[in-house]
Amino acid sequence: MQKPVAVCNQQNIKGLNPEDIIYFKACDGQVKIKLQQGVEILCHVSLSNLEQHPSLKNFYRINRRYFIHSGKIASFELNAKKSFVTMKDGKEISIPVRKRADFLRKVRNQSVIV
Repeated sequence: MQKPVAVCNQQNIKGLNPEDIIYFKACDGQVKIKLQQGVEILCHVSLSNLEQHPSLKNFYRINRRYFIHSGKIASFELNAKKSFVTMKDGKEISIPVRKRADFLRKVRNQSVIV
């Protein structure tokens, strides 16, 4: 079992199981955490700090705003006009041109789609 990820907001500190997290989204100096249960939690941490957390090895920084759980990807589409992943909660997240090759490498190496 992975260690919980401790996150804090103005009220308290929570320990979250990384397997319950679909993605982290940067917004207005905070990070929104989207959980499988549909719950969203705001916390005061940067995506850069989260990228260094040892329990978040299954996560991938897909663009400037999103740090996604690779096991929660439902599908993805890569083409000249638009490239994106669709998460299991239905959220579509764009993949910038500069990240496409890295994303494909990750998909091939880890078989992130379940």
